[in-house]
Amino acid sequence: MTSRLFAATLMLSAAAITAPAFAFDWRQAEGTEITLLASEHPWTAGVREHLPEFEALTGIKVNVTAFAEDLYLDRANLAIRSAEPVADVFMSLMDAAIYEQWNVGGVASLTPFLSDAALTDAAWDYADFSPALLQGASFPPGDAAAGQFAIPISMEAYILFYNKALVDQHLGGQVPATWDDLLAGAQKVTDAGAGEVFGAVMRGQRSGSLVDTMTGIVLNAWGEGEAPLPGNIWFDGAWDKPRFDDPRIAAGLAHYAGLLKAGPENALSFGWEDASRYFAQGKAAFFVDASVFGPGFEDAANSAVAGQVGYAVLPAVDGVSVSGHWAWGLSMAENSQKKTAAWLFMQWAVDFH
Repeated sequence: MTSRLFAATLMLSAAAITAPAFAFDWRQAEGTEITLLASEHPWTAGVREHLPEFEALTGIKVNVTAFAEDLYLDRANLAIRSAEPVADVFMSLMDAAIYEQWNVGGVASLTPFLSDAALTDAAWDYADFSPALLQGASFPPGDAAAGQFAIPISMEAYILFYNKALVDQHLGGQVPATWDDLLAGAQKVTDAGAGEVFGAVMRGQRSGSLVDTMTGIVLNAWGEGEAPLPGNIWFDGAWDKPRFDDPRIAAGLAHYAGLLKAGPENALSFGWEDASRYFAQGKAAFFVDASVFGPGFEDAANSAVAGQVGYAVLPAVDGVSVSGHWAWGLSMAENSQKKTAAWLFMQWAVDFH
């Protein structure tokens, strides 16, 4: 993965330091043709660029079928439920989405491949991945014998982006250090913006993608207390025990709502595409979302705020700042008839250069 594509995103390398004890057979599925079903994403752009290298290494042909994220999620869910194979490898959201796909039997376990020396290059070190990150696609949840159903390809955390010029103009150059300060500062910018500039833009559209950013903000209000999987902060040890009335969760939701209120009147129609574009046009002082947006904001050809964006951790709540992380992974369709070739591609695809 080129650093140009993911300069602001933590990428997880799967390359071991030591060389394998024997030459791994990368051409064991030569002549096979597989399909990658993907979301249009910087990672996907990188794969397209480097695919000739994989095809030369393995003799495997890879067809990439990609869609915008909202459409992609529907296509992926249909593909893994199809009676006939549609894709062999697909990008997986390592959250409730991969859990549901596993729950309906649509995702193949990767554990047998990981433990087979003939299928997994000894130079590809599974232990290089963070156990906490892998846990998001390890099922059944909490089972010591759980299988692995996705491998991470990119990770992002929820941070505060700010427009330096607007912060200088309206807030005396002071970046808010607490949520109370952030909400007050965002509203101050909106009040002075005359409907042209706003204090904040956020995802507000009712959709699955709203949950990720919202959870990051609520985790910040939750603080350093335990939030064990699979219920995390939202459920208290069981799926029939929601805890939305917990004061910490209520505070986090209020923080999220407060930023929405300091945005445009149509903020509830904004997806991440709309909110990030608004911020890139210089129309908002603050934007809380995934760190992956950073490189786009610094692209002078497509961003009016290139060179004027500040990056900070989420403002503190009771002296503590924490955040959530979110990851894309790669999974193998259970209905794939080309699993060996699919697994060879997955090994290469998390560590291509």
